[in-house]
Order: sequence, then C-alpha cells, then structure tokens
Amino acid sequence: MKKVYGEVDEQMIDRTVKWLLSRRDGMGGFKQKRGKYGFSAAPAHVNNAYIVYAISESGTNVDIQQEYKATYEEALKSEDLYRMALLACASKSLKKEAQFNTLLTKIKYKIQDQEGFENLKIEETITRSYGTAKNVEATAFVLLALLKENNSETLVAKGIEYLLSQRKYGRFGSTQSTSMALKALIEYTKTQKRKVINSDDTIEFAINGHKLNSPITMDSYGKITFSGIEQYITNGTQEVNITFSNSKNTFPYSLDITWDNYTPDSSKECKVDLSTAIDSKKNYTVGDIARMEIKVSNTEDNPLPMTTTIIGIPSGTSPQPWQLKELLEQENYAYYEVFDNYLVFYWRELGPNEIKTINLDLKVDIAGTYKAPASTVYLYYADEFKKWVAGDDIEIKP
Repeated sequence: MKKVYGEVDEQMIDRTVKWLLSRRDGMGGFKQKRGKYGFSAAPAHVNNAYIVYAISESGTNVDIQQEYKATYEEALKSEDLYRMALLACASKSLKKEAQFNTLLTKIKYKIQDQEGFENLKIEETITRSYGTAKNVEATAFVLLALLKENNSETLVAKGIEYLLSQRKYGRFGSTQSTSMALKALIEYTKTQKRKVINSDDTIEFAINGHKLNSPITMDSYGKITFSGIEQYITNGTQEVNITFSNSKNTFPYSLDITWDNYTPDSSKECKVDLSTAIDSKKNYTVGDIARMEIKVSNTEDNPLPMTTTIIGIPSGTSPQPWQLKELLEQENYAYYEVFDNYLVFYWRELGPNEIKTINLDLKVDIAGTYKAPASTVYLYYADEFKKWVAGDDIEIKP
C-alpha cells in the first residue's frame, strides 16, 4: 500500500509485521485458526507462502530466513504456480537471485506446458478463491514474478491479454483477484512507459468501417483512449479492428460492453441457491409491515467458503436498521451492507447442504405498485458463477 500511497502509516506496517512474526511456529511456518469447516484460513503451506511474500514486500528489515527457506523448498517441490510465484517475488525482494532464477525457470516451463494462462493448475489461493477469480489471482502473481525479470515480454503480453479478457464491469472478479490484477497491470504499464516510442508511431481504431487514428501518446494512467465511438455503433454485430503502425510497439487493449436485463441468466456452476418471497396476495397499505423471506442454500454435500447474497428491495418499502442489527447479533449472518435498493448479506462459510433463512420485516412507506431489482447469490471468491432470481412484486395502497 505504501508504494501506492505514501501516507500509509509506517507504524501500522511495523505493527502488522510484528504480529505476523509473533505467529511463527518455530518450524518455518505460522500458526493459524481454521474455523468450524476449515474455511477460515487457506491451507498451511499457502498461508505460509503468502505471509513470507507479504513480509518481504513490506520492506521491513526482519529476519525470516527460516520461514523463507521452508516455504521456498515447499513451493519448489510442489511445482504449484501460485506458491512458486509468491516465493519468486519474495526471493527478488530478499535479493535471493539464484532462488529467483530457479523458480522463474520452473514457472515459465509450467505455463508453456499448460499452453497459456487460461487454466492454470493450482491448488489453492490465500482467499480460497474459485473458478475465474482463482485463475486471475494466480495469473496476476505469475505476471508480477515475470515482470521482475524484464526478459519475458512475449509471455507477459499473453498474461496481460488474458487478464484484460476477464474484466467485467470494471472488475476482475473478487476483491482479491481485482486488486492483484490491477497491481500486475500497473507494473506492466510501468514497463510499457519505458519503451522507446517514435514520434510517428500511431494506432488505428476501426469500427464498422469508420477509422480513427491517434499518435501513441499515453495519459497519466498509461492508456490510449478513443472517445465518441458510440456514434458508429449499429444494430447487430459490430466489426472492430486495431492496427499498430509499428509492430515493435504494440499494447494489449480491451473493449467494454454493458447492457441491462431484468433477470440475468444464472450459472449452472453456481454451488449455492437462493429464493425470496413477499406475500403479494396481501393488500398492503402505508404503515404496514411486509414480511420478506430469504433462503440461501448450499446445494453441495461439502462445506463452502465465504458466500454473498445481494437482495433487491422493492421501492416503496425499506428495511429496518434495528432488525438488521438484531439479526447480526443473533448470528443470522456474519456481516451486512445497505446500498441503493439492495441489502447484502455475508456468511464466512456454509455447512454441507446448510440452509440460511432470513425473515425481514419491511416497512411499507409509499403507495404504488413496485417490482424489486433481481437478487443474486454466489461464492464471494467465485462471483462469475451466480444464481439470479426475479425481483419480488408488491402493491401498496394509501
């Protein structure tokens, strides 16, 4: 954080490192709590590797040689790309050049053997992410390791292209995968800015036959942006082409497309289910209470990690803050948020086939006929796999 924002409190960093060091087990690892179903922490070897990486990145002058040696040897033996990337970054920060080169050689071989970044074979990440979020998180760490060498431009370009292909709604999946993808992209942008760009190098953007040209001059964010392309968009399929005048100075690119849908399609790979219901047959009047039943279900015979549901609340009604606080104190959920017409509930883990039921008493405030936004549920670290349900209807009389 301090590299991005210089005002980060150095004492806070020192306290955090000191606490992590207090968790050392004396055998090259760190003590951890695993929770009821084992989802409150990553596997020990992943946890240890990530902590060594984090301490090395902090730049704090502390002795972690025993922990580094243990995690380095474990990562090398495992050939797990995620852990090898973590230890490669740590090796570079700790000036372990021989170990860094050994790990990087293995990383390159594994990626080439797996034919790219689309389906990296890794055991677990620090957040126990799943699906695309897991792959994006691992790819970001691999790229951070490769970028420390400055000698893998082709491989790095493929990784950056993969990351950009996974960007949806300005995000790269979960919080962790998004933050790590951004970190990798920022580091990549720094290397691109160091390229020698000739004054006559240009880029051509063509959409449906309309050509727009621009000199290759990046803004402060390292981007070349074309604005006003909406005037060239037509109904049906769009044809887009990018051409660089100098093949030696090319850059990854992305095109964002967004649209609205009352009830988005659900993913068959979502491991949780959701139902919401308001008794729409009842004649509500202003001042009444409308009971909304929310059920979140684990459809698997195995426990699941952190789960999130976003519930659409119909206009004309409102949740009651005292009840949300009371349900939290009763441990009906681990945390909640309120924004716009949505309630967000979080659970740290769900047991096998467990069903969580929340009964909300909504205040009926304003007369009218309303339909709530669609609601969704998903694993927090696999948010590309979502179950969607249509919003509930309610009619309120004066």
